[in-house]
Amino acid sequence: MIQNMHQEQGIFDTAQPEIECVMGFIKTIWNENNHAEISNYLHDDFIDHSLPFTSLQDKSGLLIYLKELAKKVYHNTEILQLSTLDELVICKIRIVTTLLADKGNDKIQPEIIDGYRVFRMSDGKIIGHWEMI
Repeated sequence: MIQNMHQEQGIFDTAQPEIECVMGFIKTIWNENNHAEISNYLHDDFIDHSLPFTSLQDKSGLLIYLKELAKKVYHNTEILQLSTLDELVICKIRIVTTLLADKGNDKIQPEIIDGYRVFRMSDGKIIGHWEMI
């Protein structure tokens, strides 16, 4: 079953636990950097297929990546559209980034990146992640 939900309507149907999990992951882990909550969202067998193949692609690798990113870049991910297909949750996203060194400098505009994140779900948690930006 494919389900489309648009942010323009102001509401996502979060009645599906998979959607709640993905939205919570993006808000809590990505946007708020609350890394202590990561196990609430990620399956023990999680693999992040978007991390470089030379790095750890599991939960610990994602934490290393997020902690290093937070030292240099402010970023916020907004979900523009969200669809489900079987065990997948597909998000059309917009990421707004600013180098921390540039924050507060009105002459430098944030970089806006549009793309997609695909999450594969298992047992109510995220077991796989792909990013296309």
